[in-house]
Amino acid sequence: MDESRISYWPIIKPILLILLPIVLLLSILPGPSGRPIMPLHDWLPDARLVTDALNQTRVGKQITGKETTIYKWQDEKGHWHFSETVPEHLRAQSETLTLSTEVNTIRPPEDLSRQPQSETPGFMQNVGLSDLPKVLESALDAREMMNERAKASEDL
Repeated sequence: MDESRISYWPIIKPILLILLPIVLLLSILPGPSGRPIMPLHDWLPDARLVTDALNQTRVGKQITGKETTIYKWQDEKGHWHFSETVPEHLRAQSETLTLSTEVNTIRPPEDLSRQPQSETPGFMQNVGLSDLPKVLESALDAREMMNERAKASEDL
């Protein structure tokens, strides 16, 4: 036997000898309701969950068919938009996209006026003392916006 190779069996064997009886006892001993504390079917995964997980790993296929259509379009100012509707006069220039609704997404904040403004001095710019209140206000707004987004993601 190769001396440099570590065998984990001497460590795993006693752990299994302890855990196996515990699992069997939990599946046999009655709990307060009179039923076993943890029947064997509680230890095994639900077959539907396993099937769904396997179906989602198939490349290029959406088995469930839960999809939505969105449009990608560019306005007169050159800004790109992704939305469920497109203005009629831009419909011919829009691109139709199909997305899965099973993917979690975070909606942007409703109040877009709170987005940091481009005229506010930013990172790696020379900032005079007169600009410090703007920078501080922008930083506080950014922190509040990030806290709101973190809360929104926790609520999902």
